[in-house]
Amino acid sequence: MKYFIDFEFYNSPVFRISSIGCVDENGNEFYSLVQQSDNEINNDYCKNRIIRRLDFLSAPNLNDAFIKLYHWINHNDNVEIYCYGEADYYYVDIALKEKLSFEANCMLSFLKQKMIDYSVNASQFFHSENKVALIKMVNYIRGCEVKQLHNALEDAKFLKEVFEYTQNNKLPEEKPFPNTTHQITSLSSQRI
Repeated sequence: MKYFIDFEFYNSPVFRISSIGCVDENGNEFYSLVQQSDNEINNDYCKNRIIRRLDFLSAPNLNDAFIKLYHWINHNDNVEIYCYGEADYYYVDIALKEKLSFEANCMLSFLKQKMIDYSVNASQFFHSENKVALIKMVNYIRGCEVKQLHNALEDAKFLKEVFEYTQNNKLPEEKPFPNTTHQITSLSSQRI
């Protein structure tokens, strides 16, 4: 079973995962905000993501969010978990430093072991020597401008869409993203 995952983060005063979004190859969805303390929540952050402050306060804590994800993923399957870019590895590493339960740490360790950065493969499919922003690929595939809300579940769905497109279509003859700026690194290419 293939899973497509994304984390949004909150940076006040340190990086913290603020939401987890995951979608499986069949379209089943997992989404969880992660509780933040009231003094950590920035109104601009909420407004830009269309999230109410109260939603953060009533969300599961980091431990419980990862336990829910642990129970949602079918561990009996041959699991492949795709992310886009290296930031998600960084967020998992930060979360692993928290004092969490055995189940939550199992999920985080499982993610760290199983996550595959698909940004390199997707960028190479489009003949780009540099990483291409996920939203640019979605815009190309759909043939129109999509407004990105920076929501973890939305980004996980975007990744699934790009993955399926690159797996089911021929390489484009043109280079649709000639002026990308992020150099593809050897670390990323080793992950897939």
